[in-house]
Amino acid sequence: MGDAAKRMATIFKWFKNVRKGPLVANVPPEDAQCEYECRVGECRQSKWLTCENRIHRMNEEIAYSHTKSGDDSATN
Repeated sequence: MGDAAKRMATIFKWFKNVRKGPLVANVPPEDAQCEYECRVGECRQSKWLTCENRIHRMNEEIAYSHTKSGDDSATN
């Protein structure tokens, strides 16, 4: 599949999602990583479980939430 075909597939996927519902919705971080920040179009469950990009991003999210919760407790 060429670059132009991949871009068209992405555009059609976007239009399909826009048509389904509101433009703004909460997306779980693990899904957002796959939907918006990954070059792979679709993953099998086993590949998703071991995906280095997803795991790295989730570790960043966890570290951020720990530092943020630490900051909040220090001000109270």
